[in-house]
Amino acid sequence: MTTRDLKSNIDTVASILAQQFATTAFNGASADLRGFSAAMVIFNVGKGGGTVTTAYAFGVEESADDSTFTVVAAADLDGSAPNGITESANEDTVTRVGYKGSKRYIRAVVSA
Repeated sequence: MTTRDLKSNIDTVASILAQQFATTAFNGASADLRGFSAAMVIFNVGKGGGTVTTAYAFGVEESADDSTFTVVAAADLDGSAPNGITESANEDTVTRVGYKGSKRYIRAVVSA
């Protein structure tokens, strides 16, 4: 019998935890896509707790060996990661980005 519930067909990995990138660029933990036919990165950007003037950009990187990561080409993404997040612009957003590439590992990244 086919399992129709979503829980049995997906898994999650926390790549960048809340408050983890408060003032600097950060590379998230990788997710191993072995055994999965698709992947999605969810960027859940909340409200800051102070005055943030730096604009943050988010992205997705890929790797064949979980060691050397490169930026995922736009053609291998379904959607785009949020950019220009500051204390007063585009904060408190949730963005979903699908990964269509062929590498085994992906990770979320943030740059300032």
